[in-house]
Amino acid sequence: MKPLMFIDENGMPQGAYIDIMNELARIGDLNVEYVIYDRQMQAVTALDKGEVDAVLGALDSDAANYTSLKPSSEIYAASVCLVAEKSKSDYILEHPSMYGAKTAYEMGTASYSQVSQIRANPIIIMSTQEDLFRSLQQGDVDMIVALRDCVQSYIGPGQLPEQYTIALNYLSSTSYSILLRRDDHLRINSINGCINQLRASAKYKDILDRWIVNMDLENAQMRIRRLTNILGIVFAGALLILASIIVFNRQLRRMVDEKTSELKEKVDDLENAYTLRNKLVEHGSAANLVVKLDGTVLLMNDVARRMEGIPIEQPDLPNIETMHIIGPAWEKSPAEMDQPELLVLRDEDGSRHTYRYQCHRTSVQDERVFIVEDVTSEEQEKQEIFEESKNKALNRIISGIAHEIKNPLTTIRTYASLAKEQGSDPEFLESFNEYVPREVDRISKMIETLMNYSRPPRGQQERFCMADVVDDCLGLAYISAKKKIVIRTQLDRDLFVNTSKEPVRQALVNLLMNSVESVEMKIAAGMDPKEQEVKVSVYQQGNDVVTEVYDTGQGMTEEQVQQCMDPFYTTKKTGTGMGLAMSKMYIRENGGRLEVESTPGAFTVMRMIFREDTEKDDEAQNMDRG
Repeated sequence: MKPLMFIDENGMPQGAYIDIMNELARIGDLNVEYVIYDRQMQAVTALDKGEVDAVLGALDSDAANYTSLKPSSEIYAASVCLVAEKSKSDYILEHPSMYGAKTAYEMGTASYSQVSQIRANPIIIMSTQEDLFRSLQQGDVDMIVALRDCVQSYIGPGQLPEQYTIALNYLSSTSYSILLRRDDHLRINSINGCINQLRASAKYKDILDRWIVNMDLENAQMRIRRLTNILGIVFAGALLILASIIVFNRQLRRMVDEKTSELKEKVDDLENAYTLRNKLVEHGSAANLVVKLDGTVLLMNDVARRMEGIPIEQPDLPNIETMHIIGPAWEKSPAEMDQPELLVLRDEDGSRHTYRYQCHRTSVQDERVFIVEDVTSEEQEKQEIFEESKNKALNRIISGIAHEIKNPLTTIRTYASLAKEQGSDPEFLESFNEYVPREVDRISKMIETLMNYSRPPRGQQERFCMADVVDDCLGLAYISAKKKIVIRTQLDRDLFVNTSKEPVRQALVNLLMNSVESVEMKIAAGMDPKEQEVKVSVYQQGNDVVTEVYDTGQGMTEEQVQQCMDPFYTTKKTGTGMGLAMSKMYIRENGGRLEVESTPGAFTVMRMIFREDTEKDDEAQNMDRG
């Protein structure tokens, strides 16, 4: 990785680290023989086996799985930046959320969770800086997170074309050291002493100045040289102007030095802050693994070891398929996942634990980054809040049913009181047979609707008409409405879907009740009730069946539309923020999707979209052909 350490055309090691090591050897009277390995981890393994005495230019993460190894004092701290095409640079600065932009970084120079904070997707891990720049130039990735010193060496004639630039100048910093065996106390003390002596001397700065280009200073000096050329032309014309320009030149140099010093202090402060943040992120609660497709575990952090009960000092890692928690999650996950999934496991005592897992592709074809997190408490809290939200809605529905049931009960009671006196009257019997069964059916249907809503969702798939589900849910919407609201329907009764009916029913009830409440709030604010309505439609769109709930309620801003389906987000004073979140989950888990459009003060449209089931139609066509 130029200019820090690389092999020249003669096969000899060169770079800032080589000069630093040679100077350490001179200070400590050490004999140094360089052994070249293709990959850093090969060198670390050789050190652990005693084949070499030290590994030059090692990252802290290189020794993460080797308790027998220990890094020396820091020999250099490198800044990490974001590189992209110049044409995209301004867009990146204005839009930090880069969904859809492929971004790569070298393992160890930044944490995976830290890089994911720029919200690029997908994120690809590579082994060397050379791999990063090669992938960027070949168009395999859109951006790279690279060492700033290496970027300044690669951008220019004969390297990366000049259409590439540093989009974000500073993301974090990473430190390099010399990796040694922990039990080699004499060599550790000797090397650390030499490092401290070298860094305190002017020789250390000379080495860095020789290899590492200060782009800011070089650009400033280039501007100064251009200014000096102009002054040279003017010199022949006026000595007074020359004197003024010389004074200005000196002032400019002083300002550059002051700004450079100020910038360095700010960079040092940022490096300290980012270093602390990186350590906190690295010790998060998620279990992180690097796994080959055959299940071989290449890297496993401490959280994952504790989750599986694997001792920290154990060097040999079991196959991921044999692990009792992470193994089942790995078995269910595809090779690459856009969204994390949940897995529920039971302990021997029958207790349930919920885990969230996700799999990411790396730059190596058969390697993946696998992340598992115990979210049992989080899921339990979500379920409790959802049940609270559902109970509130259920109480409102029960109150409405209690009110609605009075009318048919009054009719039945009236006929019952007249039966003794007019029981033999044919006209009375005819009227009794007409009205009493109908009122009983009304009561039965309201109770059945309430039972359908209150029962927990079932996972059994079935083929059903979406318009029939709308009919079932409209009764609850009418009953729960506190104000008389017009609900219009436009239902295509020839459209069928094949999924689990109960979750779809509950999701639709949530959407209807949201629309009813929004219209009620608008009427309560003084708007004309005659101008307000809720409309439910079922129609075909391509190969999909769309169930649309439209209302003229309060509406939402674009920001509220983006957040309305997030857990715990609500715009109502008494809301729990779980209604739409659970509806989205029900719809997605049963193969559908939920879309939302809205304009503040005007309308809101929510659409449940499922694939149309044409199985019966296909059978009918086959019979006609027969």
